Parts: sequence; C-alpha cells; structure tokens
Amino acid sequence: MKKFILLTGSLTLALGVSIAISAGAPVGNIFQGGQPAIAADVNANFQELADRLDAIPKTTTYDYRDYLTTASSKTFSVASNTYCADSETRSFVRTPNGSDTDVEVTHRGYTGLTPCNHRVFHSTNTPTERLLKSKDVYYVGGINDGLLNHTSRLDDPITVRTSTMNKGQSFTDASTTYKKPAGGVDALDGIHIQTTYASGLEDITVAAGSYTNCLKVYVTRNSQGFGGSTDSRVSWHCPNNVGMVKRIRYRLGTEYRVYELQSINF
Repeated sequence: MKKFILLTGSLTLALGVSIAISAGAPVGNIFQGGQPAIAADVNANFQELADRLDAIPKTTTYDYRDYLTTASSKTFSVASNTYCADSETRSFVRTPNGSDTDVEVTHRGYTGLTPCNHRVFHSTNTPTERLLKSKDVYYVGGINDGLLNHTSRLDDPITVRTSTMNKGQSFTDASTTYKKPAGGVDALDGIHIQTTYASGLEDITVAAGSYTNCLKVYVTRNSQGFGGSTDSRVSWHCPNNVGMVKRIRYRLGTEYRVYELQSINF
C-alpha cells in the first residue's frame, strides 16, 4: 500500500464527497455530494496523484546568489597552526558591470593590532555563476606595507559557485594560472583545479550570532598557483545578505585554519 504526503494542498476523501487537490489541476474523476464512489474511479484518482508526485523533481538545487553578502566589511577570528594572523578583516567593493557585478574582497590579517597579511581577491558575480579571476598579494610591514608583491591570475576564470548547485553533487572547474611579480611579466605558474560539493542546509552558531538555513559547501583545491598546494575546506554561507560565517581549511594534512565571523557591517 502506498502512503501519500500532500504538501501543496488538501485532499478531502469520503464516500459521496468530492475528491480534489486545492492547488493544481483537478483529478480525473470528480464526485458530487450523494453520489456513490466507484472503487475503480477512486483508485484511478489515487494513481493519478501518485504519478504527479513521482513527476516532481527530486533534486534540491541551491542558487549561490541567495547566500551572498551585502556587507561592507566583516571581521573573523582565526585559529591556525601556521597562519600569522589571529583575526582577519574582509572589506568589499562591488562595481556593477552590465548584468554582472565585479567584486574585490580585501583580506587583512592581524596579530593583535599588527598587520601581517594583505591580499585582494577579484571575482565576478554573473546571473549564473560566481567566478574567481585573480589575487593580488601585498608586502606587509614597515615601509613595504601596501606595496604590491605579485598578482596571480587565472587564464580562464573558474566557477566558485553556481545558480544551479545540486545537493549531493559536485562540479569541477580548472584553469591555467599565471604569476606576475610587481614590475615584471606574466609567467606560467601551473594549473588551478577546484571541485565544489554542496551538501545541504544547516543551522550554525558563531560569535556573531546564530544563523539558520546556511548552505554548507565542501571545496578541494589543487593548485600550483595561489601558493602551490592542495587543500580542502568546508564553509557555511548564510542567507539574508550575511554570506560566509565560518570556514575550516586544511592543507596537505599539515596546516589548518578556522575562520569564524565575529562582526559584520552593512
């Protein structure tokens, strides 16, 4: 015997009472008050309902735009066995470009109040994809603070997120990487390969607060550019313009970093 759970409407069933779903097209056999219900017609109605339920897509799809932040800046605490910083600020500059938006995210790491890391990531948000394009790395400390060290760029931007991420399925994107020292020229630096897996929605609590229905994403990166390493990471991206609130990163089993949102400014 099949059991039916109807989420889109109500089903009224009784002998001599109408059978109908309140949302969507009516079933094939409609009964009037006082009319005997013929078993074959009732069974046909149930079979029609079963066929409709079977036709409903079973794949859960997530749109990356539902989990983007509109913040002007965020501050994260950082726990790491190798990274110089114990906190990191991320500031955002968004520039409309037709139907796309170019985004620069500046990462500044601090040990206490002393800056120790400065990177700027360049990406583009399109109606269908979030694309990573390049990263600028700056000198930090003394007279060198803020001076460009080098730029790593991707020959073809890679997909970081999509508007059609399916739960339980992964996608992989790859690009040739180039590294350009300040005042120098581009040089072939290797291949950047990224595999992304959307596992579903979770509630999460961090120092900045508690958030619900956050998209949990696993990423594996294998890259001779961007540091020349293989690392895995898991992150939580929350709706309502919050974006990422936590990330755990492991590199080659020897390095870990845990970022946790401390504050957010809109």
